[in-house]
Amino acid sequence: MTGPACVGSDPEIFFPPPWEVTPVEAPPSNGEREALAVCAGCPVRSWCLEDDLASASTASRVLGVRGGLRQSERRAMHRARYGRRPRYGTAPAEVSS
Repeated sequence: MTGPACVGSDPEIFFPPPWEVTPVEAPPSNGEREALAVCAGCPVRSWCLEDDLASASTASRVLGVRGGLRQSERRAMHRARYGRRPRYGTAPAEVSS
């Protein structure tokens, strides 16, 4: 197995500026497309995606392009997998016994 396709790439391309981050339903921005092109043929893309999702404590900590997906796509996956955390200052739901 060869290493990640991103080795030797400028890390900045994987973190487009906030105004270039697009929602799931929109096509990727030029900045996102550049990073997605690097990920496209990567032999460790699925590992990279799983590692990113597992290591992010909340969806808001999922940033940039990793594992061949945009930030918005990975945040949606994180929420689907782990749910949303309660808003700060709200009490957790009571457990009835």
